Amino acid sequence: MLELLWIKSLFDFAAFLLGGFFVLYLKTKYPRPTLFTRMLIVWLTCKIVIDFLGFIQYTTWLRDLFELPWRLSDVAIFFQLCFAPVLYFSCRAAGHERFSFRAQHWWHALPAFIYALAWLVDSGGMGNIRTKLLLFVEGHFIVYAILSWITVGRETRLEQLLRPVLGGLLIWRSIRVIEYLLWLQLQWITEPVAWGLYILSELAFLGILGYFFLKLIQQPNIMQGGQQWLLSHASRQKIEKGLRSLVEIERIYLDPLLSLDRLAKALHVPPHYLSQYLNREMKMTFNEWVNAHRIEECKRLISDPGQQDTTIQSLMYQVGFNSKSTFHTAFKKSTGMTPTQYRKTMLLT
Repeated sequence: MLELLWIKSLFDFAAFLLGGFFVLYLKTKYPRPTLFTRMLIVWLTCKIVIDFLGFIQYTTWLRDLFELPWRLSDVAIFFQLCFAPVLYFSCRAAGHERFSFRAQHWWHALPAFIYALAWLVDSGGMGNIRTKLLLFVEGHFIVYAILSWITVGRETRLEQLLRPVLGGLLIWRSIRVIEYLLWLQLQWITEPVAWGLYILSELAFLGILGYFFLKLIQQPNIMQGGQQWLLSHASRQKIEKGLRSLVEIERIYLDPLLSLDRLAKALHVPPHYLSQYLNREMKMTFNEWVNAHRIEECKRLISDPGQQDTTIQSLMYQVGFNSKSTFHTAFKKSTGMTPTQYRKTMLLT
């Protein structure tokens, strides 16, 4: 096996170079990076560290030159346990315009910190469970890759690009799991076959990372804030048609508990897609949109002779407003007068 370790060293060096160029491109191309870009840089940096440690470990003269320990891969496991959750949060940032990293998200780093603590307490004992640990690391990544796949939709160009990338990453680590199970755990295959599986897995990784890098170079705007949230034509049509039905037939705006999330649920679309549609297509926020419909309904009721004895406050609640100040502000912004003044004007006409 030792004669073939140069293969691992070669692949680690290739991945280290490709990842390094990728990070350098992202840092120089996007001086004001989106959250997704920053998370992607962190993920690539974790992989660069893993590949650098692997390169030194499997390059004998380098390891001896710096007098570094043989089991550098034990250190690399910590970064592998980190970069799986980072991939997941990168995909969440890509699929949700308003996503932000919060304190409760830190529990995803628990396996990495538990491993780091165990390694610091007894680094020599890791060799006894090395095979099981490697299987756990691979399974850990696959679980997060599947979660990432579920998180990423198909609506934006960035999400459409991420789906084949995630598929390639799943293939990459699945091959590694097969290798570990069939060779290290069950010993059902010979060492040359195991090397073949390893080479296949690393070629898959380099291929998918190179594909991702090339696509971003070809479509640089896909990573820029404001461009990555472009809805597809089908999504815009779906939201437009759904809103028309909810407004004209169900008059959903009369619901005093109506919120962006509830409206998005009624449309069967993610809230950030609805928010984007309102902001970009209708040039208004959700609150402006719902208030505009409520004010139009209130104006219609004020003009109705049958509602002349109904108080303005009753009409306010009837059209869905809960706050007098919000109602009066929205009404005056729409008509240039207070509801009472508007009613007097309607009575004179």
